[in-house]
Amino acid sequence: MFKRRKRIERRKFHIPKKELKRLYYDLGWTQAQIGEHYGCGAKTISQRMEEYGLKARHVSDYLVKAPCEELHELYIVQELNTYEIAARYGCRAPTVVRWLRGCGIPVRPQGARPREHVPSEVLAAWPSHSLAYVVGLIAADGNLARGNYMVRLASTDYEMIQHYRACLQLSSSVPTRKPPRPANRKSLYEVVFSDRAYRAFLEKLGLTPAKSLTLRPLAIPDTVFPDFARGCWDGDGGWYIQQQRRRIRRKWKKSNFLRTGLSSSSPIFLTWMQKCIQQQSGLRGRLSSRRLRYNGSNAVALGLWMYYAPDLPALTRKRAVWEQFT
Repeated sequence: MFKRRKRIERRKFHIPKKELKRLYYDLGWTQAQIGEHYGCGAKTISQRMEEYGLKARHVSDYLVKAPCEELHELYIVQELNTYEIAARYGCRAPTVVRWLRGCGIPVRPQGARPREHVPSEVLAAWPSHSLAYVVGLIAADGNLARGNYMVRLASTDYEMIQHYRACLQLSSSVPTRKPPRPANRKSLYEVVFSDRAYRAFLEKLGLTPAKSLTLRPLAIPDTVFPDFARGCWDGDGGWYIQQQRRRIRRKWKKSNFLRTGLSSSSPIFLTWMQKCIQQQSGLRGRLSSRRLRYNGSNAVALGLWMYYAPDLPALTRKRAVWEQFT
């Protein structure tokens, strides 16, 4: 009446001990790779190794210790925490702590860091050249959080973060974090802290939360406007070298010329920038597709107006492009 079910015989994978040792020890294959090679699972390979008396590798055997110089750069200079360093090397935070102690690097105590504020003398010195540069960076790459006094600046250029901290005279207690990102993308560094006076100063100038599309003219004095513009250019601007063909004595020759531009999602802000730059430097830019552009001799003159001294805070890679035409 009832049909007996046929017993399904499990397939027996024949894996020679000599071949298993060659793949696992000599070639360094993992158990999953060997299982894929023979058409079985990693658990089957693990069972065969136990039958043959072969010792499996430990996870620490795959881990390469980070050099002490790199640990000092990440933990002391860039002030990453142990979890961020562990994510970078594919290990756990306690492993990073052992590395730090082995290199003689003092480990910071766990818990929240002390709250930090911008020194009152920095804000009292307004209008100052360094603070105007900071306002330009915030207008380009900064963010004012809603509902609290947090101010955030994020950039893939670590030099910008260094200039930002130096101009605000921030102590080492303010962290420079590196949020986790995919391996194929640039590292993103950020400085985030809460300061009621600093936040009120930025809002008084005209900065608001979610400013990308609503950025308006700011209360920047003319005496420090070149520094503010330099901060905006370091954030959302750029300098470029392009080639053009010119006819000289009946012959076409190629020559390089300089182009520069500032991008923004707020057309009102770009129109205001164009007007202020024209009033102070006499240079009239061209607005097109949410970008303020200066070409040729106007771009060179704009750089002379913006980089008026050799020791100003500015991104080296951007200034170097302009300096090729000076």
